[in-house]
Amino acid sequence: MELKNIGEGFINLLRSEFGIADNEIENIAENKFKQCSVCDRRNKNKCGECGCLISAKIRSSSKCPLNKF
Repeated sequence: MELKNIGEGFINLLRSEFGIADNEIENIAENKFKQCSVCDRRNKNKCGECGCLISAKIRSSSKCPLNKF
């Protein structure tokens, strides 16, 4: 199930890059990114806990492995 969720995140990331993103998803992603940006497990744009690309993970329905969102 996690792979499907990350796939969804990559699609939403592409939509964001092309300026056709869903505003609700982008607002949620912004709030999730606030948690990721101060996380000590963050490694540039990757989650050091699960290995996911943060910019895709925050735009998916995936949960943070540390339960921060």
